[in-house]
Amino acid sequence: MNDGPAQGDTPARHDALMGAWRVRRTVIDFLAGTRFVFSGQAVVTADAFEETGDIQIGERTLPASRSYRLDRRTDAVAVLRADGSAFISLDGRASQSVRHDCGADLYLGRLLFRGPDEWAEAWRVKGPRKNYASLGRFLRPPAPRCQARNAEVYWRSVSDRKAATPGMAAAPSKRPGPSSANRLPGLNGRWNHPFGGCARPAFPRPCG
Repeated sequence: MNDGPAQGDTPARHDALMGAWRVRRTVIDFLAGTRFVFSGQAVVTADAFEETGDIQIGERTLPASRSYRLDRRTDAVAVLRADGSAFISLDGRASQSVRHDCGADLYLGRLLFRGPDEWAEAWRVKGPRKNYASLGRFLRPPAPRCQARNAEVYWRSVSDRKAATPGMAAAPSKRPGPSSANRLPGLNGRWNHPFGGCARPAFPRPCG
């Protein structure tokens, strides 16, 4: 459930979220009197959200994962649990509030999309079975080293090809710096390796 009328370009928002993210989330569990931190990675695709990582509780570290199905509709993206039941829906706004009733437990969330490389979410969940607050931040991972390596390979191939072809101008002795990789054929855009140390993330604990 969203508050207020849907605004913004929902398909563009979904497209912008696809790819890999680094995740860090702090959760305060008022029922248990504990605080824990989740660190991991998540991946958003056209129809799914997958998150994996570790939860640090005191000196203990435990593996954690979660997944949601995504159903892209005309004016919203429905976030569904694994069994297909509804959780929340998101539209194209940069800031939006969401609500989910899970039996007697109430989930209130706020999502802030700060740009193509960062978004955040805050949740307050309260009821007879749950009572916690969480704050998560998601950042795009840095471009992997293979981008720079491939740029170097590209320029070497250009140099070798020019040297072997009569009439072609010699390749410049100084190759462009790393920033030029973004202008090379086949290297344009962000390089995401979904399961190579970067991935995307985060909704609160599954209802139930």
